[in-house]
Amino acid sequence: MVGYDGSDAAARALDFAADLAGYGSTLAVVTVRTNGSDGSAAIAAREQLQQRLVQAGYHETTGEPAQELVQKAHELEADLLVIGRSSSGRPLVESVSSRVIRQADCDVLVVR
Repeated sequence: MVGYDGSDAAARALDFAADLAGYGSTLAVVTVRTNGSDGSAAIAAREQLQQRLVQAGYHETTGEPAQELVQKAHELEADLLVIGRSSSGRPLVESVSSRVIRQADCDVLVVR
């Protein structure tokens, strides 16, 4: 499973997850809508994977990104959750990736 929000870090994570999908696994792309999002992240993820000829299942949820990604990984019984990490430059704000690492009950791969 890969978390995708349309950022450059998420695009790198999606490419990495697509590379892994070639080894007999299935890929699930999860986007989390927040108050300011318009749903374009799911469209961008689909286009990125179509260019690479990679099939995936797409899931969209609403809420707090880390919590929703962890919950969806649990629901999908994901073996691996791939997530991008961007450097926000704000050391006092805990990142989504660090919360996912702490909360997920499956392996987490953070792509920089």
